[in-house]
Order: sequence, then structure tokens, then C-alpha cells
Amino acid sequence: MRAIRHLAGPVVLAGLLGPGLLPAGVPRTWAGERDGISLRVTRGAGGSVDLAWSGGRPGFEVFRATAPAGLTASPAARIAATRERQLSDAPPGAPIVFYEVGPRWPQFFSSDATHDDLLNDLFVRHARAEYAADSLKRPDAASPAWGTVALWRDWEVDELLWHDYGALNYPLEDRRWFFAWFTQAFAVDRFGYAFSGGSGPEPPTAGANCCFHAGWPFPSYADSRGLSAGWEWNGLNQEGWTLVNARSDGVADGEWRASTTKRDPQVVSPVLGVDAFQAPFVDLEIQYDAIDPFASTAERRWRFWWQTADDPSWTLDKSVTSDAFPLLPVAPLAGGTVLATAHLPMHLHPRWSGRTITRVRLDPLESESARTARWRLNFLRLDYDTRMSINNPILVRAVARKFLWDGDATYLGQQLTRLRQATQFMLTHLRGAEFGFLDHGWFVGHDGMGFAGPDQPRVGHGIQNNWFDLVSTGPRDLEAAVRYFLALQAMAEVEAFVEAHPEIDQPRPSVSGPDGAGSIPYLETAASLRARIEPSRQAIHTEFWNPATGRYAGWRRADGTLADYGAVFANLEALAAGIPGPDEARAVLDWLDGRRLVPGDTSQGADLYANGFAVRMNARKNDFDWLWGWAGWTVPFPDQVEDGGSSLHAAFFDVQARLRYGDAAGAWAAWTRMLDHHRTVRAFGGSGADFYRAYYAAHPGLGALQGCGVPGALGLDCEFVENLLAPAAWPVAWLGIATREDGLLTIAPTLPPGLTGAGVRSVAWRGHRLDVAHQAGAIDLRGSTLAEGAAGTLELVFRGAWPAGTRVLRDGTPAPGELTWAPDRLTLRTPLAAARFTAE
Repeated sequence: MRAIRHLAGPVVLAGLLGPGLLPAGVPRTWAGERDGISLRVTRGAGGSVDLAWSGGRPGFEVFRATAPAGLTASPAARIAATRERQLSDAPPGAPIVFYEVGPRWPQFFSSDATHDDLLNDLFVRHARAEYAADSLKRPDAASPAWGTVALWRDWEVDELLWHDYGALNYPLEDRRWFFAWFTQAFAVDRFGYAFSGGSGPEPPTAGANCCFHAGWPFPSYADSRGLSAGWEWNGLNQEGWTLVNARSDGVADGEWRASTTKRDPQVVSPVLGVDAFQAPFVDLEIQYDAIDPFASTAERRWRFWWQTADDPSWTLDKSVTSDAFPLLPVAPLAGGTVLATAHLPMHLHPRWSGRTITRVRLDPLESESARTARWRLNFLRLDYDTRMSINNPILVRAVARKFLWDGDATYLGQQLTRLRQATQFMLTHLRGAEFGFLDHGWFVGHDGMGFAGPDQPRVGHGIQNNWFDLVSTGPRDLEAAVRYFLALQAMAEVEAFVEAHPEIDQPRPSVSGPDGAGSIPYLETAASLRARIEPSRQAIHTEFWNPATGRYAGWRRADGTLADYGAVFANLEALAAGIPGPDEARAVLDWLDGRRLVPGDTSQGADLYANGFAVRMNARKNDFDWLWGWAGWTVPFPDQVEDGGSSLHAAFFDVQARLRYGDAAGAWAAWTRMLDHHRTVRAFGGSGADFYRAYYAAHPGLGALQGCGVPGALGLDCEFVENLLAPAAWPVAWLGIATREDGLLTIAPTLPPGLTGAGVRSVAWRGHRLDVAHQAGAIDLRGSTLAEGAAGTLELVFRGAWPAGTRVLRDGTPAPGELTWAPDRLTLRTPLAAARFTAE
């Protein structure tokens, strides 16, 4: 037996498995142990080698098999051995090599070993990585980064970008790659609006609420209570549609196939009676299996027509074409392409808006001559406007923050046009330049008026705008406002970098005007964007602050009234972003901590934290501000996440908000409640994807879990992938590790009460691997590995009232750089170094 403990560099296993130890052809075993991980290497007959390990967690690069013929191993060992981003069973052809490297998972540590064990376990479970011990990953729910939509992008910066999310840590899930791919794949349309999801085709047999495209999957025409219409062709008939100058080739497998050999083919709907307000969009998906090669470019487009009650005829002024009108114009039609989705903003057309639509028609080709063509229709829907304004600030901030973390200027340059279009959309279409916050009046039905009262739905109104997808947030909601405020700061940093590096600059884009005509150029600079930041903060505070309750209302309805249901989560986001002044922030925190009660609230005082792992999402029963299809008032408070329930990711904002305003004791109380809850659940013995499910099934009085198709009050697993934010608050909030300028890494730790030390190992920033340890008056980076030749600047913040003349030493000698004093901190800007910095 030989131990692997302090290997300096690679050691070729051939030397360990040579003659005298494991002769070829003789089944013998070599075993060793390193940092709690046991390795077993067995050479079998014919030269095969079996690898296995036990103990510890995956994420340590213990060995590399580049590999002997006939390599077999457990799945975990095989993944770690190949060092490939994608799993491969192909046998490698070189000796096995052991490497002495540090842990690849981030490791949280402090002066309290019990705390560290709970925190690290919480992180590993919610990281949902393949082959991670006790991962919450399950086949019916996404892992962080993979499968999520625009809503999660900004949160994933704090979840994923500060640590090593490479192939060894997340086999089959290179999260850096996925993050970059998603931010590039989600469309930004001609208006500058950023889509919620991809713009690719839906499965042919899917239904009305299948997929994320421009907006949220619901509400759709299927939720219209008969006031709108749509056709999926998922049965065996044409659903009342007829053909002119074309023939049907049958309905099968979720598609209606048809063809033509004539001029001017037409696909005509049955008679309708749809108020255009109930159908601000028409969405369709069509594929061409063949198009006459002699068809001209002008013919290679489709035209959508409609009739109205006041004009029941087909006229050119009541039609739009594929090459001009959709959110994303369609390229000239070609045979053999996949299904293409088109979103038509019909609410902008003067001959649609305000009318009753009595029939619609699609001409698959604009052919004046006889042409041959074959096509298939997946669906055609008269649908609602489910776009979400938070997509745009999320995109801007996510891309900017990714660049600040990894310094990939090429990626930033590729995204620059999209970021500028998205920013212009916020400034003009959503009136950010006018109001200092976003107004959703340009979106149809986003008025916060889903119900006039219980059992009084307003169909087509009250469409949601954010994470709270059943709540009818109004045309001005606090969460979107805060996201806009943060996006202004992020885009200002982007423009500052571009101004300093003109080689990545791109031509200034324009976007289509809010009326669908004309264009608006993007003219912003770093200076102009920075000039908008403080007025925006003030405007947001004025618009949403409710002096009667001493907190922010969640949104303002179209009738001007504030909706104040004690929006805890939105208040925490506002505090984390620095929106209120110190007096207003204290009023909010006093309310959350029960030092101040708000009359009329359903949950008060300690009950706000009754769920343990996180604060309730709101404090007052929501009686009727719901999307019209959800009778939320019938669900008792607090039996749904969006009305008195809790989601674990709120703990991140709770800690971040409190630390921003100096409430370390309150932040620590929220933090320890979260870990106490985790201790209790872990002690029950649930494992893997059923970790939480087993515990709450045995304790039904504590509330029901929401997720995986089941409604409930508690968001802990399944689709709640954002819950990785909660343990990520350790490096992001407690240790204050962040980037806000190019090439600058801030470390601004707050030592939790009762601890004498805190830290994190294996922070990944611009090629560096940093270990950060903090004690009173000291920030220690000596365990770090810095990338050769890579530069960087540290901004080190030592909290407390430091007298003038205080020095900061680097490994015992005065640290180079610039010192600044503030009443509550001492800040040093200094070149990046793997050193110990002390203030004295």
C-alpha cells in the first residue's frame, strides 16, 4: 500500500504498476488515500485496468487516465479520468497519470466546523451536478444553467461564475459554455426586446402552453375561456380550416401537411369572433418540405390576412408578410428547412387593434404564377402578449457580469449589438429614460388588473411580468425597476470598457420604434448611462415607497393604486441594490424583524420566518391580484409560494440586503436559521433528489413542497434551480467577492458574529484560482494559484472605523497601492498577489 499525499507534479502510474508490484496479467490491486479519498486500481487479465474511488466528494482531480487499453471504471471514475467535457467510453492509449491538485469544488470554511459541514453539503446538493454525492438533480427538473430561460441568467452569475464549473466538476455540464450559449441563443428582436427562451421550433405534438419563446408559456389562447382561438393540428382533422388552390396531404404526428401546384395558395380559417384585445399576437410555425426552384425571392414569403366584423373582406391593408412584420423577420423561404416560428405583434397594426377578428388566412407563398410547394403547419395561435420586461435588464447585466468575471472581450464584442438594442428597448419602449424605471404599458394586458375581486376575472388583463408568474404584477413593478437600475450600472461599465478598447466596438444599432415603424438609434455612452443611475434610484424609491406601511409596494396597477401585500422578496431586492436611504432601509428591516408591526398583515413578527430556511415571499394575503386563470384567493395563506410561502433563494437577498445596510446580526440570524433547517432535514435521512421530499412527506404540518407538477408553499427542489444562490451568499455576500470594473476584483468581507474566521477555497477569476481567508483586520490569499502572466487589481475592504494613518501590510511590508478611508471601512487598491494583507 502506498499513500498519495504530497505528490509534486504528475507521477506516471506505470512506475507504480511495474514489475514487482502489479505484473501484467496478474490480478493485483494498488490502493492509496489522499485527503480522505481512497483510490483502488486493479490490473486484470489482458492488461485491463479497473479504477474506483470512495470517500470525499467528486470534484477532486485525483487521477487522469489518458489511458490504458481496456480501461473500465465506475461512471464517476471514468468521467474524472477522461478529463473530457463530454463522456466518452473510447479507451485511451497512454499511461494513467496522477496529479496533485487542490479541490475543484469550492470549499467554504470558517472557525466553526459544524457550520462548514452544513454549508458545503447544502451547496453540493443544490449544485445538481452529475455524480455529485446527494445531488438534487433529477430527470424531470433542470440543473443550474442547463434548460433554464432568461429569467435565471443574472442569478446564475452569482451561482456559477465565481467558481470552477469546468468538466471535472460538472461532467456533461460545462456551465461556462452553457451560460455563454444561452445568452447568445436567446433572440433580441427588431424592437430590442430580449426573448424569454429560444426561438426554435416546438415539438409538433406539443400543446398551447408548451414552450418559452418571446415570453412566458402562459397565458395562451387555451386559457382565454373561449374568447380567443388557436389550432394545434394534434388530432386527425383540419380543425375547420379549408384550402384554396392547394390540397391537404393529411394531419398526422401533430402537423397538417398540404401542397400546391397552382398560383396563390391559401389556408383559410373557420369563422371567428375574437376581440383583438384577446389576441394581441398571432404565433405560427410552418416548415417547407419543398419549394419550386423557379420561385422568385418576392414569392418566397408568406402573407397573413384577416377579416374584421366591420370589414369582412380580404384587403391588402389587412395583411402582413413574413419578411417585414414579425418580431424576428423570416428569411426568404426555402425547402427542407426545419419548422420556423413567427411572432406577429398584431396589436401594433391599426386594422387589427380595436376590432373583432372574424376570419384569418395564411398564404404559404406569394405566387402570381403556378408553383409547386409542400409545407406543414405545426400550429397557428391567436395569443396573448406574455413578454416580460425583466428579460432585458437580465440579459444586459448577465453578459456584463460574465465579462467582468472572465475578461472575455471577444464574447463581449459579439454581444455588444444585442446589449445596446436591449438597452434602447428599456429606454424608449418601456420608457426608462422618461420615468427612471420601466413601464409595461407597451405590453398588452400587463396592467395589474387580473381580477376586479374574487370570482370577478378580467380575461386578458393582469398578465405577469416576473418570477411570480401567477401574480398580476402591474405596469410598474418594483422587481423590474430594480433590475433596470442595476442594468444601467452594468451597461455603463460595458460602454466604459468599449471606449477604452475601441477594437471591439461595433456599429451603433437602431431598433424599430414603439409604433412598429421608423427606427431609433442607440446613442448612449458610459457618461450618459452613469448620469441616469442616481435619478433612477430616486424615481424608483418615490414610485414604490408606501409611507403608510414603511416599506415598498410590489407594484402599481394601471389605475394608479399601489399593490402592497408586504412584498418581502421585492423589498429585499431593493435593499440589496441600494435603493432606499438608511432610514427607509431600517424601517424595512424593523418590519421584517418584528420590531415594527404593520396593521393588516397576515404574517407578522417571527412568523415571517416560520418556514425556517427563508423568509416568506410576502406578508399579506393576496385577495385578487392574480392572473385571471388562477383563483389564488381560494388557496389559504400561506399555502402557495407566491402568497406567504418561501423559496430558498430568498435567503441570498436577505443576507445581501442586510449586510448592505450594516445589519450583520440580522443577516447571521437569517443564515443560521437556514442552516438549522438544513441540519434538521439532513438528520431525517432523505437522499438524492428526494432529500426534501422525504422529510416533508413525513411532516405534513410543516407545509407542502411545490415543484415537479405539484403546487405547494415551499420552493426547495425540482424547478427551483435558483436555490443554489442561498449557499452562494457565503462568497458573494459574506466575503464580498465581486467584480464591477474590468480587471478589478473586490473582496469586502463581513465577519459573521460569533466566528473568528471565514473563507472560501477555489474561487475562479480570470484564470486565477483564489483561496480567500478572512479574520479581523486580515484578508489572506496565500493559498491562491495565480495564472502566469495574468494581471489584475484587488480592491480589499477592511470593515470598521480605522483611524487615519492605518497601514495595510502585504506579507509584513507596506502594501503598494491606494488607500482610502470612510467612516465604516478602509479600502486598498493594490496589484493582485497571493499574499496576506493586514490592516494595523
